[in-house]
Amino acid sequence: MGKGKSVCTEAQQSPSQAEIKRILVIGETGMGKSTLIDALLDSNQLDGQARPEQAPEGGLAKGTTKEVESYPAPSTLLPGYKVMLYDSPGMGDSEVPPNKLLALYQEAFDERSVSAVIVCHKFGSNFGHAIQDTQEVLDSGLVQRAGSGVSTTDKAKWQNIILVGTQADRLYALDEMFGTEQGAGADKQFRGATMNQFFAKAQGKKGPIAVVGRKMGGKWHPKGELDLSELKARIRAAFESSTSLKPSERMQHSVKELFEKNSVNGKWKGQTYREMQDEYNSLKRELDAIKAERKKEAAESAEHQKTKKFAQLKAKYSGMSKVKLQAHANKIGLKKYRVGWPTCCPPDGDKPDIVGAIVNFEMKSSGDCLNEDDLMDLSKDTLKDICRDLELEMGGNKGNLADRILAAGRLSETRMATKLSGQTLKSILQDQEKSTSGLGLRALARRVLDVAV
Repeated sequence: MGKGKSVCTEAQQSPSQAEIKRILVIGETGMGKSTLIDALLDSNQLDGQARPEQAPEGGLAKGTTKEVESYPAPSTLLPGYKVMLYDSPGMGDSEVPPNKLLALYQEAFDERSVSAVIVCHKFGSNFGHAIQDTQEVLDSGLVQRAGSGVSTTDKAKWQNIILVGTQADRLYALDEMFGTEQGAGADKQFRGATMNQFFAKAQGKKGPIAVVGRKMGGKWHPKGELDLSELKARIRAAFESSTSLKPSERMQHSVKELFEKNSVNGKWKGQTYREMQDEYNSLKRELDAIKAERKKEAAESAEHQKTKKFAQLKAKYSGMSKVKLQAHANKIGLKKYRVGWPTCCPPDGDKPDIVGAIVNFEMKSSGDCLNEDDLMDLSKDTLKDICRDLELEMGGNKGNLADRILAAGRLSETRMATKLSGQTLKSILQDQEKSTSGLGLRALARRVLDVAV
């Protein structure tokens, strides 16, 4: 199966509670994006280390993160929801220009919805070129409001974009040392001019903002714990909003829009439009190749795990007596009432045959199921067919449809065989380029999951 988040966990109390929420963290290089994510993850999920992001002195900025990386957030971030945090390369990173960022975002999200975007900006710093580039990328096609026919410049989308002033403790610490009021002045600037400038295209030139930094004993202190209370409140507000965001359906046009807005004498960042577009297309091909290779590696890994599990089960049951094996076969439903052992465990029903039958039975019902990447590889029509059979809403894009299926619970062999129609199972197999001839519902479901029929 493809690499991705598993749908094997049962849905929670309601579809809305089990819905996947995605938060993308972007911003300038060296503004503490990855450190902020470490804190939101309750630390320890990234080997217990915050990644350094300070740009070197006297040179072009080079960030630490070079790809869009995703991490499952702890349930404490937003109880009742499954939350994924996405770290991304920094704006202004000399090794990751805006056109490459757009390609990375498109590969990472495809048509999956984004609940909120956190934009990191160093508290007290000027509204420079990097934050302007971030603003342009957001406005030119990274995200738009979910729903057909909604413009990428819709003012309402900015209510899901949170501007965060990072490293606030540093200025306040200087105030403590020298008796100045730089922190208060920076806070006034951030909540006034900086906010108005960043949210220039939002309603009333205002949008959600938060200040984060380290505190000790209720006061800003560089050796304290990172205070995320204001940011978490803004995240909750974005999640409670009926608005969600999604990548632009024609994101490649964003390169042209960015170029037209920023080019001087036919060039932007030293490149012509054709050069930028060619580089973007080349990057997309590379990313597609990487994605295909990752899926292949995941499939090989899954096959290796199955082989390993088969050997473990065989060793486990070979050490049991025939009497215990027969009792276990009855318990799991392998042995049918009034059906002889040779029929249930062919060919002879002796101990080796019972061991083999139990191992095969447990391997087939081990909970293998479709994951998120498997669903996103299917056509939109097939996803709609699955939603129809599961009695789910059928509106929205592929990402919306996949999210509903994920939220509805495990899509295992048994559930597919009992809940999905034969035509839907055949549509899945056709999208997977597999044969659909001469099979019953159970066999179709097993072929979908690459289980030997």
